[in-house]
Amino acid sequence: MTQFEAPDQTMQPRKTSGLAITALICSITCVCAPIGALLGLIAFATIGEKKGKGLAVAAILIGVVLSVVSWMGYTGFVKPNIIDPMVKAVTLVTSGPTDAMSAGFAGDAAAFKAEFTGAAATASGEQVTDFIETLRGRYGEYVSMEPAQNQQQPGFGAQEAPFQYLVTFDTGTVDAEAMIVFADNSGPIMKFRSITIFDPDEGDVAFPPAP
Repeated sequence: MTQFEAPDQTMQPRKTSGLAITALICSITCVCAPIGALLGLIAFATIGEKKGKGLAVAAILIGVVLSVVSWMGYTGFVKPNIIDPMVKAVTLVTSGPTDAMSAGFAGDAAAFKAEFTGAAATASGEQVTDFIETLRGRYGEYVSMEPAQNQQQPGFGAQEAPFQYLVTFDTGTVDAEAMIVFADNSGPIMKFRSITIFDPDEGDVAFPPAP
């Protein structure tokens, strides 16, 4: 083409890959970073004559880095400090101190106390035995425990709260209340402070016993 010839009108500027752009946008959004990295790989492999290989590479690198950082944050902080305590709290509320009761009736005082905090955790083996044998003498062997209906909901931010349960022994079912400690100023605890079996006829049975 000479200086007097018109430019070729069929020559168009190369378009930028929309997939590469989308990949980069996803990558810089932490929750979508893995998707961004994957889209970046696809864009890089299929980009052809379009522009945007640099965007695709950036999407891959940023997506991988943010994915790793997000995973480390989840496993290092979010899961142990938020997710796990929430799961533990739900389990405690729904099942009550059933593990403690099963251990106690099996004669394992240490495992029984391990489910408690405070004075209950430091009670003597004799006190555990007295509690279990009193229940066994009145109601027989322990069978199961389930939440009672119409629970009173704890206030927002409450560190501990009482929950009501129906405890089934081989001679029948009795009402009980367990105080669950969710946390204190040092962090999550997720254990029981006490359990009380209500007995209007022969008197309530509580662990730990009153000082």
